[in-house]
Amino acid sequence: MNRKLLSAVLFIAGTAIGASVLGLPIDMRLAGLAPASLVCILMGVATGGAQLMMAHIFLDAKANDLPAMFTEKLGTVGGRLFTLTYATLIFCLLVAFWTGTTRTFEVFSFGNVAVIAVFIGTACCLGFGFSFAAPLNTFLTTCMGLAFLCLVGKTIVSRSVSPLDMVNFKAAALAMPMVMCSYGFFPVIPMVCQLFENDRKMVSKAIIWGASLPIIFNLTILAVSFSALTQQELANGAANGWPVFVALKNKLQVDSLAVLGNLFSIFSILSSLLGVTTSMKGAFMDIGKSWPTLARVAEFVVVLIVPFLVAMLCPGIFIKILGFAGGILVNILVGLLPIIVFMKNRTMNWKHTLLLAIFFCTFCVELVNLFYHG
Repeated sequence: MNRKLLSAVLFIAGTAIGASVLGLPIDMRLAGLAPASLVCILMGVATGGAQLMMAHIFLDAKANDLPAMFTEKLGTVGGRLFTLTYATLIFCLLVAFWTGTTRTFEVFSFGNVAVIAVFIGTACCLGFGFSFAAPLNTFLTTCMGLAFLCLVGKTIVSRSVSPLDMVNFKAAALAMPMVMCSYGFFPVIPMVCQLFENDRKMVSKAIIWGASLPIIFNLTILAVSFSALTQQELANGAANGWPVFVALKNKLQVDSLAVLGNLFSIFSILSSLLGVTTSMKGAFMDIGKSWPTLARVAEFVVVLIVPFLVAMLCPGIFIKILGFAGGILVNILVGLLPIIVFMKNRTMNWKHTLLLAIFFCTFCVELVNLFYHG
């Protein structure tokens, strides 16, 4: 694997393996390991395949960014609707990532200083783009993987009693929106296409490898969390809107497992925050061509400052906003968009129909969660 491909794979994986990974065990707490794992694999393959289709649509459109692709493929009205959905999704994800970042850094004495450093680093990614973000992401994703391996090893050694014998497919199905959100990396598709100069083969290879890593992480994090935490402790995490390792910290106090868990939390959230923020570079330049300085200021305010302030004001929103982002917004963009384009071009086949059925189920599940469980 050459250096450019490795950088793209890690950027995709780092964007996907983020805040939602930390919410997944909390949301899956009533399912049991086998049903939860099955849903993770199913949604990982379906979502990865849909995003690969979206990349091919983007390449065919020869667009500079996703909103331009929406307009070209769906017309003016459809383009505006999908652009609004895309903007709302980005906002929700950024709020979730900042919420996870600040809540995770709370366990360290240097938390406030670290949050300021992250804010400055994120601002640099937004200002300088992929050339600045790529090496930083490689570092973060590598550290995340090492922390994850240490965490898994420590948990196995601890031999905690776990609720692994539970089998509840209904509970696993109700967590599908969170699972779907944990595989969402499509905001970085334009950057990946530009990196490989629209080479379809290399883009496809990067997406396939990058989409496979989150499946492995999700399956492992479920086993680790279910091994270390009881049902009551997972339920307390859900009630307080915690990332899973905040619940671990509360149970284990000074145990090294808590430190490893929080390190993994930090690296995974930061890599996702980095990917989504960098993907928004230049998002306002088409709108403000006559006022580039004003457009850049607006970009920093809307993409960076506003989500950060919302996260500060609503620290318990972590789980709910990820469920909404995955079940409704990612569903519309990742699930519905490719289907509409294929229907419009009259190139639908059985694979597309299967994806449509999966994403329709996820959409309905999130509606149930919103109106009957929230």
